Amino acid sequence: NGVRIYIIFYLVIVQALSSIARIQQFLNWWTGMILIVALLALGGEYGFDPLGSYEVTHGAQQNRLVLNLSNYQNPNALGHAVVPVVSMLYFICAWNRPIFMKQATMVVLLLPAWCMFLTQSKGAFLAGFVTSVLSAAFGRPKFVQIFIVWFAVTTGWAALYSLPRMEELNRTQTNQAIGGRVTAFRHGLNVVNYESTGVGHVNWKRSFYAAHGWNKAAHSGFVQVGAEQGFFGFCLYLGVIYCSLRFLITCKTTNMEEERIRRILFCLVIAYTVSAWMIDIGY
Repeated sequence: NGVRIYIIFYLVIVQALSSIARIQQFLNWWTGMILIVALLALGGEYGFDPLGSYEVTHGAQQNRLVLNLSNYQNPNALGHAVVPVVSMLYFICAWNRPIFMKQATMVVLLLPAWCMFLTQSKGAFLAGFVTSVLSAAFGRPKFVQIFIVWFAVTTGWAALYSLPRMEELNRTQTNQAIGGRVTAFRHGLNVVNYESTGVGHVNWKRSFYAAHGWNKAAHSGFVQVGAEQGFFGFCLYLGVIYCSLRFLITCKTTNMEEERIRRILFCLVIAYTVSAWMIDIGY
């Protein structure tokens, strides 16, 4: 049933997005929906809390922002969900727009950025950093790209480490959460090496428990797909990402709106690829 849902979703999207105008409208709605998720999560901190998120944030999640819905009750899930909207908003509302729209957009961008900050998600910070840098460099002259990457690696990386909980990355040997992820990565690698067809769709937990005697999520879409689909399935997964990026990098656009769509799609693919390295959103 799960696979059938993915196929139906794909076919509906392919048939529905049959023109540039429809793709643009779809991306606008997508951006708006992510922004609403961020605003609902923030609202819980400032008196507007229809979903009861405040108690979860300051109770079970120890002051890390969540939205009290099944998909976003985990701060990492919320943070990664909000990651792409910063670049998407910029390209939709500010890139090659009048100056007053650029100024208004800069204010609006603070809202999802603040939401991401309050999740205190190390993975979301890293995904947001990489997505923002690559999206800013995409489509620019080579010397500008080099400068953006250089600035990000020097000043930007130092600023990134000043964010909450990022210092934990310097204690990988003693941090239990990071240690658990390393164990999951090793298990996934062992499955890819010794079971060519994998353990089967949604069988990660069963496989991990059988090998270790305790449960652990894959915490990576790459690990999840590799273990469940085997080496050839993993290659197909990487191939989809590669083809998406190759097409967006090499395709030629004929007007400003097509170029806007190309850049938004690029930031979505990058955001997914980086986030999938750290959370299990393989499918």
